[in-house]
Amino acid sequence: MSKQDYLRLNAKYLREAEELIEKKDYPQASEKIWRSFVEALKALASERGISLGTHRSIALFVAELNRDLPPCGEHARKLLRGPLA
Repeated sequence: MSKQDYLRLNAKYLREAEELIEKKDYPQASEKIWRSFVEALKALASERGISLGTHRSIALFVAELNRDLPPCGEHARKLLRGPLA
């Protein structure tokens, strides 16, 4: 599949998650959010010539991204702690 295919699936799953949240079906919405996240990762991986097909390959790719990207910085740490931190 192409990067665009993965991005289309990402958008589809996000739309479905929003609909499920409106219906207060949070377990199913969380599944759709997970699928959306995975499709976004697959789009990024496809740019690098990597195919993700298992939970293990996804976890390894996320670990690789973590190594490749610079530290998040103080601003991101504050966001993670919450608005009152």
